[in-house]
Amino acid sequence: MIRRVLAVIAALAAMVLTPLATAHADDPVEPPKTANVRVGQGAVPQGRAGGEMNVTIPLTNVGDGEARDVVIVPQISTKSASFPFKITQQYYAKRVDQPIAPGSTVDVDLGNFTLRDDLASGYYALPLKVLYKQPQDGKTEIVDTAVYIGVEGVATPPSDNPSAPGNPAPNVPAPITTAPPQSLEVSLNQGGGVPNYGGGGGAPQVDTPGGTGAAPAGSTGGSSVPRVLITSFTTDPPEVLAGSNFKLALTLTNMSSDTSIGNLKLTVGSAESSLLPVNGASSAYVAAIGAGAAAGVTLEYRALPTLEERPYQLTVRLEYENGADRSPVTAEETIAVVVKQPSRADTSTLKVTPDSLSVGEEANVSFTVQNLGKSVLYNTRVKLKDNKTLKSEGTFIGNIAPGTAGAADVMLSAEKEGKTKAVLEISYEDSSGKPSSFERTLDLDITQAVAAPKNPGSDQASGQGMGLLLPLLLLLLVAGAVAGFVLNQRRKKRRAEELAESMAQLDSTPIFPPDFQ
Repeated sequence: MIRRVLAVIAALAAMVLTPLATAHADDPVEPPKTANVRVGQGAVPQGRAGGEMNVTIPLTNVGDGEARDVVIVPQISTKSASFPFKITQQYYAKRVDQPIAPGSTVDVDLGNFTLRDDLASGYYALPLKVLYKQPQDGKTEIVDTAVYIGVEGVATPPSDNPSAPGNPAPNVPAPITTAPPQSLEVSLNQGGGVPNYGGGGGAPQVDTPGGTGAAPAGSTGGSSVPRVLITSFTTDPPEVLAGSNFKLALTLTNMSSDTSIGNLKLTVGSAESSLLPVNGASSAYVAAIGAGAAAGVTLEYRALPTLEERPYQLTVRLEYENGADRSPVTAEETIAVVVKQPSRADTSTLKVTPDSLSVGEEANVSFTVQNLGKSVLYNTRVKLKDNKTLKSEGTFIGNIAPGTAGAADVMLSAEKEGKTKAVLEISYEDSSGKPSSFERTLDLDITQAVAAPKNPGSDQASGQGMGLLLPLLLLLLVAGAVAGFVLNQRRKKRRAEELAESMAQLDSTPIFPPDFQ
């Protein structure tokens, strides 16, 4: 009886489930959604050689899936044709804060860059790596591409004819083109065609420090090759000084989400032999890096004491095996270490004029600030530290080139009586704006201002002067009166003479004519 009941239940279940299974089997299978990130349409960033400019790159997701964990990394190089900017930091990368939805465009602000000084007018390539993850399996995709950078240069672009008039020296870097490009993304002919570099296509044939943009050497066209990238690096100490040792720590990440790598050999080279390994070895070995995992490598280097203050390029060569088929893979990355020269400054002997100072008076302190190092002292200034006895506005010297000196003249005003130490602080900045300072001290004895003593003889002299002045005035008055009297007498005498002469003429002239009867 029980068996019959179970058989009936099984038959009923089969009748109900069979149509459902048939219906699901007939449903179409939806393909997985994939993201496809490429450089979008936008204006070409423009700047002037030696000036600062902003670089913003539009990224467009042309796929049907969401692109997650998007990172854009400019690839640095000491060659102007591959990186037209001055290298001011060791690593450039910008992470997009939010996923990029299908059909959406996000403007990624990479920040401000300073163009090199020796560029000719034209359009240069800025190589980029764009990394993002697929929405379904989290697989990391890497896009090697490049964008145009427009430059208003200070040199003439090299011509095809080296002997042409006005052709600059051969070391002046040439732009990719002098004609305005039709798009932001660099597109160069490859094999007779114009490839599309977005969405994982090949990279333009420019000198991309992180690789050529194609699959790493040793890969085959039909297989997925795991790629190892330097995702970050640091130096210890963070500021590398010329003549000092430092540790270089590299983080290597296997960007493949399903294939491991093994037997990795890392070799670091310096083209200028400016950064030398301390123990003589510039290689390191990593046994294996799992899919999506990372490993750290640390090497110790020494920066030569004669190095100028600027970035120095290191080439990192990676040789490893594909964990899937043990095929060899080779890739190269480029990093830059900024070396700074330690600032060294001193002063000449401080001279105070006048050497004695009273309340209410001013003294001038003159000296020179000497740059004894190999880097420029920026924004050099001198100021008087807090002092209750003295007052000063300080002085600004400006920039002091290596091996030269800047003159300083500081006015000190005495406010109170007493002995005091005048502490002058000399401050300056390095090329990165980091301030430094040192002090010089003066011992001063400020006296109370004394009123000029009253000279008793001055009143006597004044009285004597007045005594002499009064007779002189009287003499002048008498002389004036005498002169007036003499002039008046002369005038009267002249009038009397004129009157007598007139009377004589009258006496000689008859009153009546002779024939008067």
